[in-house]
Amino acid sequence: MLQRSFGLLLLVLSNCALAQPTPAAAPHLIGGEIPSYPPIARAARVSGTIKVSVTVESGRVTKLDVLEAKGVSGSQVLEHGSPLLTDPTLSNLRSWRFQSSVNTSFDVIYTYAIDPTLPEGNPKIEISPLLNVTITTSPLTLDLY
Repeated sequence: MLQRSFGLLLLVLSNCALAQPTPAAAPHLIGGEIPSYPPIARAARVSGTIKVSVTVESGRVTKLDVLEAKGVSGSQVLEHGSPLLTDPTLSNLRSWRFQSSVNTSFDVIYTYAIDPTLPEGNPKIEISPLLNVTITTSPLTLDLY
């Protein structure tokens, strides 16, 4: 009886695992501008995340809605994010292109980070298969002399 109950429990658990939603695959990005860390945000040491709902019709981005924006500037938490990051994120997303047959909506997250261990120069840019973007750069150092 115990083995039968255990077998039934495994069957129920495996069905529950199969019923869990999985993230939908993002459409295949075929073009767009390379995202960058906004220089003014870098100079102000603003970092954060921007979550955006993207609507694509006939391969073109037609609608963008900021779902969530969080930011940090120095030790100050920016509860609603910073336009220093939000505006460039939306601008970059407007440049994205997909195959003309793509008509869908999906969410993307842009993460902007400042890493003092990175050497001065070009930022590190990563775009995941789900089209989430991470941009990491070194802090801007000012030469006053």
